[in-house]
Amino acid sequence: MHSSPFLVVIGCLLTALGVVLLLLAPGGHFNKRDYSGLSLRVYRIANGSDLVLVVVSLIAAVFAFTGHAGAFVAAVLIAALVAVVLVLDLTRIYPPTRDSVPTALLALEFGDLALSAAVVAVAIIGLLTN
Repeated sequence: MHSSPFLVVIGCLLTALGVVLLLLAPGGHFNKRDYSGLSLRVYRIANGSDLVLVVVSLIAAVFAFTGHAGAFVAAVLIAALVAVVLVLDLTRIYPPTRDSVPTALLALEFGDLALSAAVVAVAIIGLLTN
């Protein structure tokens, strides 16, 4: 157990990362894209992987808030996975949709991408200084 201020920052960033990722869920207020061209299996895989990332982000945030040094490594891995998911969505590789990304959703996705970069940066700095 550590009492690093970096862990508190990591906890806050992971919480924000998970909450914003949850806001990106299909069918929600921000994501009203048409996924009817996807098979139900692909749709469920995409949503399931997003939900897993939300839950894991929040669990890692709890570990960070309670002072577990392993949260630094977990934060880097989670942020990297979130960044991959966001890049795949922003480049329209996966999941493919027929319509364009709404402006508010695009802003949230870029915001979550920036949060991912911040998580990685703070976690690396925290690892190097502790």
